Amino acid sequence: MIIDSRNTYLTTLHALTTAVQAHHPDSETASFLAEQLRVLEESKGTAFPAKWQYLINQLPVVKASESFAWTAEERDLWAKIKEMNQLGNWGWTPNV
Repeated sequence: MIIDSRNTYLTTLHALTTAVQAHHPDSETASFLAEQLRVLEESKGTAFPAKWQYLINQLPVVKASESFAWTAEERDLWAKIKEMNQLGNWGWTPNV
């Protein structure tokens, strides 16, 4: 699998964040996603993979504490993000 650019990761996360905020605006999940998007947008170099891995690990925990179900769009975006899970294991440093 070819490693995607940093922008692809951020674009996908932005799409998920926007979708969750639109459908579940007062949820902890929406707040968590918005905060993690901000953190990742500010992350540079090797900090990016570690912070991405934190998102992958923590989002299911935050989401599990709430009673709403993903929409089809949210489910597809989350699946795409989970496919990027190997990022932290590749020693990848994004071009910044």
